[in-house]
Amino acid sequence: MPLSSSLLADHDLLARFFLFVRAAVTLCIESALAQSFVTLFERRKKIDPQLALALKVSMEEERVRQEAAAKKRAQDATKKHNNNNNKKKKKKKKSRLSDSLVNRFRRKSGLFVTDITASEWCEKQVDLLFQYGKPKATRAMKADTARHAKLEQGVIQRVQVQICSLEDKWAIKLMNFIVGANQLFFDGMTRELPCVWVVGVIDEIRMPIEETSRSPLLVDTKTRVRDTFPSEPQRRNGRLQLMCYKYLWDNLVAGNLQWTQFFDFFALDRYSPLSDEIIEMTANSGCPSKTLDDMVKYFRNACSMLPLADKELLEAQHFSSS
Repeated sequence: MPLSSSLLADHDLLARFFLFVRAAVTLCIESALAQSFVTLFERRKKIDPQLALALKVSMEEERVRQEAAAKKRAQDATKKHNNNNNKKKKKKKKSRLSDSLVNRFRRKSGLFVTDITASEWCEKQVDLLFQYGKPKATRAMKADTARHAKLEQGVIQRVQVQICSLEDKWAIKLMNFIVGANQLFFDGMTRELPCVWVVGVIDEIRMPIEETSRSPLLVDTKTRVRDTFPSEPQRRNGRLQLMCYKYLWDNLVAGNLQWTQFFDFFALDRYSPLSDEIIEMTANSGCPSKTLDDMVKYFRNACSMLPLADKELLEAQHFSSS
């Protein structure tokens, strides 16, 4: 073995021996001190038993207090950590919602059916519509509005109503749906039926003549200035609109509308009193309501009696030269 390796081994052995001796001496000293204290206490017995008991109780109370304080500090740290995480989540969710197109452009009114169908036709057109508003009405648009008004006059009659609050507005919309549903049952047809939550109006709904089917037929009326049939992309857009109406109709009938989310989204107070004019109008329509919550009950009852829409959808084309 080389000399350097031998010296290192001896040095390591010597260091371990000194550590062992030090530990043994320390143990002996501590044991001796403890024995001396016990002996001194037994010999003199100068400590009062009541004082010793009080010291023991005080030490126990201090231990309990320290444990409770440590537990409280741990709980506070956990609570603070959870609050920070919740704040981060809420901030992230709020940021995500504030950046959505619905929150930026349709926060007060809700999403339009035409927002969905127009995106399939031309996304850039929808983008420009959101940024700069509706374009000036063209001759074709005016002809379509006039045609719808003429068809509507043959079935329903419009009246002027003063709206005092958002609750009044939605109460009228729900009441119009109920009136249209009753007309569908009794007359077999109704027009201009409003959708709920998503903004849209179903042009026409017909009950089937055959007794074998009870599913209503959804009809969408398109007006064209030229006496030519629309192109395939235009017909596809019309079919998509009818499919959206069928989806909304079937969900209303199935009772899938989440009313709590509905009230929260539009910031509505379901128990807020309606205006006197709206209360009188709802009473005359057969669904007397003093609050929006009362009208919702009538609306849900009307939807529960409606059947699902027919799978076949009808798009009616009207040609107008005016």
